[in-house]
Amino acid sequence: MADFLNHIGYDKSEKNSTQFENFYEGMWKQPHNGLPNETIGSFGRRAGKPLIIFSGHGSWNAENGYVQVPKASRFVFFIEHMKTLSDQLGGHIESAGSLLGNLPAPDSEYQQYSTMPNYTLHPPYNPTLNIQKLDPKAQRANQIFQIILKRNARSMTLRQLIPALESKLPKNIVLNGIDYFWACCRAVDFKREVGGEAIGVNAMQR
Repeated sequence: MADFLNHIGYDKSEKNSTQFENFYEGMWKQPHNGLPNETIGSFGRRAGKPLIIFSGHGSWNAENGYVQVPKASRFVFFIEHMKTLSDQLGGHIESAGSLLGNLPAPDSEYQQYSTMPNYTLHPPYNPTLNIQKLDPKAQRANQIFQIILKRNARSMTLRQLIPALESKLPKNIVLNGIDYFWACCRAVDFKREVGGEAIGVNAMQR
C-alpha cells in the first residue's frame, strides 16, 4: 500500500510535521478553531472501517459515466453534485475533521452497490490547493489513507482508483468495507457553456 501511495504522491516524510502537529493540537483543544459553523458538525466515519480520503481537484465528465460502490463500502460527499468545495472545508475533511468526527453533515452518501457519478481526481495544481496532510503517525494509528496525485500524474477516475486501492489492501479489510471521503470539488465538465453559472452550476457551496 505504501509503495502505491508514494507512487501517486503520498509523502510519508512530512517536512512540515511540526506545523501540522501544532494545527492538530489546536483543533483538538478548540474544535471550532475559527472555522465557519457550516464546516463543523458531528459527522464521522463508521466505527471499525478504514478511511480513504481523496484530495485534489475533482470533476465529472458525463462521458465517463457512473461507477458502483463496492460491497460494504460507503462514499461520502460534503457538497452537492455540480458544486465546488472551499479550501477551508477541504482542509478540515483532510485533517482534524476526519480524526475527530466533527465534520458537517454530508450532502450525499452512497452506500454499497449504489450507482454514482464516476468522478475524476486531478492533481492539486493549476490552481494550487492548500492540501492538509495528517501526521503519518495519526494516519497509521487510525487507518487513514490520503490519496493525492503528483503534479505531473495523469488524472484518474474512481473506476480506475478504487480497484487499484483495493488491490493493495488486505482482502479482509476490503471485504469488511471502506469509507471513502471526497475532499474535492464535484464540478461538471461541459463541452460548451450553456449559462449554467446563472443558476449556480459549479459554484462554490461551502
